Amino acid sequence: STLRGAGYEVLGPVGTAIDALDLLSRHSPVAAVLDVNLGNHRVTSVAQALAARSIPYVLASAYSDLDLDNEPLLANAVNLGKPTLPGALLEEVRRMVGAVRRPDEH
Repeated sequence: STLRGAGYEVLGPVGTAIDALDLLSRHSPVAAVLDVNLGNHRVTSVAQALAARSIPYVLASAYSDLDLDNEPLLANAVNLGKPTLPGALLEEVRRMVGAVRRPDEH
């Protein structure tokens, strides 16, 4: 609701990594906010798909960097923590969106 309230179009939420990958197969988001776990699985495959498409992402998770040590795509991502502060979320989304250059923008 924080992102929608700020005028962003939100694709989701989804409950599983498979649903997230399906969503990515049908849409091209500018940026993504991920929880480390969706359902009973880590979102590593989603982070891989996003990275392969050069789509920036952040985490909103209670996991620490040490908890994610064996998963570099997650450990190296910005983690906003949980509960996620609305101001921090908006700041990171603005940063990611601002860093993305669309082909139709000059």
